[in-house]
Amino acid sequence: MLFIFVGVEFVVDKFVSLGNTLANRYAKPMVMGTPWVREPFPTAQKVINLIYFQALLWLTAPYFPYVMVLGPLCLYTTFKFDEWLLKTMMAKPADPWAADDVGAFFFRIFFATFSVALAWYYLFLRVADIHACGPHQYVSTPWDALETYVNNTVGLTGLYRILLNALVLWVIIGLMILRSSTSDSHKEILQDYADVRIGQLSQQSMLLDAKVRVQERQLAALRRQRGALHGGKDK
Repeated sequence: MLFIFVGVEFVVDKFVSLGNTLANRYAKPMVMGTPWVREPFPTAQKVINLIYFQALLWLTAPYFPYVMVLGPLCLYTTFKFDEWLLKTMMAKPADPWAADDVGAFFFRIFFATFSVALAWYYLFLRVADIHACGPHQYVSTPWDALETYVNNTVGLTGLYRILLNALVLWVIIGLMILRSSTSDSHKEILQDYADVRIGQLSQQSMLLDAKVRVQERQLAALRRQRGALHGGKDK
């Protein structure tokens, strides 16, 4: 069922975007009698659609592992489609987002969807009484099969124990929170520096304008003196 959602989202998003763009390109000028104007590219909507589609891919993976191969192909196709749409029938956003704002917005929503996906995986692995087959037919939950595989694989046992340590988990969460807070502080510092720099440049510009006006007055006075001297010689 989730894979059907992935396919529907992939196809419907393209048809809706293309339909709206073609309507603006051909139908609207005919009906309204106005010339065609390129609509700005909906950056915010595209970012949200991308994160939503990525979340669907993550949630589908436990039930249809092949989506991990199809997912990158779908994402690349979406990118090329949006690129073609922007170059042929749309315009750059009139009020584009700042790069820091886009990064912070994307990071927060990406982290939220990633957390939901991890919780989904955990519940999937912890469900008991599932239909098991093959080498895992005698395990009670997929988590038991995963633990058995990890404990029997050299190099993964120590990493698995570290990840299960609650202290490590809280350190990772703390680092992510610190990253988010310092990102906002960093933007504020850059904004303050930009404001100060703009003020300094404005003062320098005003001083230069004042010097130019003084020099223009001096030049005008010298021209008057020169004209007066030439007039006296002619007499």
